[in-house]
Amino acid sequence: MAIPLTTIKGACPLDCPDTCGFITTIEGDRAIQLKGDPDHPFTQGALCAKVNHYLERVYHKERILYPLKRIGRKGSGQFQRVSWEQALREIGVRFREIIAQYGPQAILPYSYAGTLGKVQGSSLDRRFFHRLGASLLDRTICATAGAFGCDITLGTRAVMDPESVIHAKYIINWGSNTSVTNMHFWALIHQAKKRGAKVVTIDPHKSPTAEKSDWWLGIRPGTDAALALGMMHIIFREGWEDHDYLERYCLGTEALKERVLREYPPSRVASITGLSIDSIETLTREYAQSQKERGGPALIRLNYGMQR
Repeated sequence: MAIPLTTIKGACPLDCPDTCGFITTIEGDRAIQLKGDPDHPFTQGALCAKVNHYLERVYHKERILYPLKRIGRKGSGQFQRVSWEQALREIGVRFREIIAQYGPQAILPYSYAGTLGKVQGSSLDRRFFHRLGASLLDRTICATAGAFGCDITLGTRAVMDPESVIHAKYIINWGSNTSVTNMHFWALIHQAKKRGAKVVTIDPHKSPTAEKSDWWLGIRPGTDAALALGMMHIIFREGWEDHDYLERYCLGTEALKERVLREYPPSRVASITGLSIDSIETLTREYAQSQKERGGPALIRLNYGMQR
C-alpha cells in the first residue's frame, strides 16, 4: 500500500532577512520535497540556492550524525566515532577539571545565530551554560555595531517596508550584496529599475550585485564613514539638506555641519576612499537631488559591510 503524502507549511529558520515561506512534502517519516510557498506575500514561492538544497544536506551520506573524537593532531582530520555516553562523559570530566582549577568562568560558549529557531538558536544551550556558571558571551560577532550605531544616531533601528522600494528612483546598495543575500528584495529593486530607478552599489568587492548595478563604486575597505561625511559636506555646501526635518527631529546639526565642512572636503575624502572627486560629487548630487532630477525619492540599503 502506498504511503500517504502530507504537506507542512513552514518558514526558513536561517539568519537571513527574507525568512522564506516553504512547503515540505512528507512521505512516512521522511521529507521528500521542499519548495517555496507561492502564497507567501513577500517571497512568493522562490527559495535561495542554499535552501533549495536543504534536503540534500539533511539526508546526505556524509552528514555528521554521531559524536566524533579527534585522535590525531589538531588539523589532521583524524577522528573516530564514539558513543553519546562516552562523549558526554569525557566532556563532563574536562569541564569539571577546568572548573576545579580555574573556576566555571574559564568556560566560554562561543556561538551566534545561523539557525534562529528557539530550540536550536537561543534556548537549551543558554540554560545549560548559565546553570554551569560559564562566562556570558556578549554576542557582538555580527550586527551589534550597526545596531548600536542606529540606536545612537536615529534613536531606533532603521527599518522600512521593503515593498515600498518600487517607488524609489535612486537606490544605493551600501555594503550589501543584495542580489545574493536578500534576493527577494533585489527582485523589488529590479522592479524599481524597470520603472526608471538608478541602482548604485558601494562595495570594495565587485560582487554579483555590483555587476548588475548601473554604477559600482569600489571604495577602499573601512572608509565608508569618510564617504558619508564627505557626502554631508557637499549636501551642506550646496544647501540641499532638509531644514524642516533637521529642526524637528535632529540634535547637533550645526556642530555636524561645521565639522564636515571643515574636515571632509571632497579632495580629502577622495584621498581616503580611493574614489575620484568627480564620483563623490556625482553620487551626492544624484542622491540628494533624486526627487528633483528623477522624479522620485532616493533609498539607501545599508548592510553589514561597514561594521566589519
